[in-house]
Amino acid sequence: MSSNNDRSKERTLQLLADHATEGLSLNAAEKLSELLALHPEFDESHFELAAAAIDLATMPSSSEPLPNRFRDRVLLDAARIMKTD
Repeated sequence: MSSNNDRSKERTLQLLADHATEGLSLNAAEKLSELLALHPEFDESHFELAAAAIDLATMPSSSEPLPNRFRDRVLLDAARIMKTD
């Protein structure tokens, strides 16, 4: 039984990573929903945030700074997200 649970968790992690990096087909998205119901310890948003962080870290740097309005909005959103975790 533990082996089935381990495989189920592994499949959940795989689908979460795929969802955050490349997207999922309708069937895979449905399977992910089923698996997340079985494994509520996994949080989909953590994978998406990690993928976004990797994208940002590997992006070529821009010579132009962000406009102040956009920068302020990003900082406010980040603060809000960090408070809810």
